[in-house]
Amino acid sequence: MKKNFETLIVLIILISACVPPPSTIPPSPPPSLSEAEIISAVSRSTTATSSLKSWVEAQIHYERHSTLKRRSFNGAIVWREQPDQLRFQAFGPFGGTLFDILYDSEDLIVFIPSSSRVYTGIISDLTGMPDADILSILRRLLPGVEKSYRMDECRVERDTYTVWFTDNGLINGLTIDPKTLLIRRKTVLREEKTVATILYADYKEITGTAFPTSINISLPLDGFTLRLQFANPSINPKLRDSQFFISLPPDTQRSSLSELPGEMLK
Repeated sequence: MKKNFETLIVLIILISACVPPPSTIPPSPPPSLSEAEIISAVSRSTTATSSLKSWVEAQIHYERHSTLKRRSFNGAIVWREQPDQLRFQAFGPFGGTLFDILYDSEDLIVFIPSSSRVYTGIISDLTGMPDADILSILRRLLPGVEKSYRMDECRVERDTYTVWFTDNGLINGLTIDPKTLLIRRKTVLREEKTVATILYADYKEITGTAFPTSINISLPLDGFTLRLQFANPSINPKLRDSQFFISLPPDTQRSSLSELPGEMLK
């Protein structure tokens, strides 16, 4: 019996060595899309969302003094297109507010409870400051926010499935997945340098709208990455005006946005 078993093992080894490996089926090439089809896909993706409410899990990686730092926090985001408003709150491990950011059209309010100070102004006041890029990106984070450009003024790259357009002095590229026709990447350029790359993944169908529940933001010039994971997002909900109002304690000190300390989000 033992001898038969050993013989069987030898035969299996010999046969396995002689049998050619199974042929691999090469992946099918992505479909070829016309410029009109690419623009149509981008247009559909950018018009599906008019408001949003969601809990957010955030992870930040950044470099400081040649050392990689990591930070995690939970937060909440509400956004609506009309009027153009966005609020983002970040909470510490014990539930306290780390910071509260409110965009109201061009106005920006940043409240930092730990210093009992609120900073107000417009986003251009932050030009050249460490937080300018990430605060600007937060405002136009979602694919559905991109509605201020005209599609007939865009440039299309068919080989990369990308639509390029200019928005607020920055060159933006929206790249779609040729199979799903959903936006998978946004690239932001300033003076031919990549300011930000945003990756959209884990799309889920929510009330008839495909929504990316995972968004990864990279700011290569700052060595900064921010990953947002949306939990139980509500798409196109009715939002109250009170949700876009920051209630400030009486002793809050007021400062110009230009005085905002660097690396606030870090």
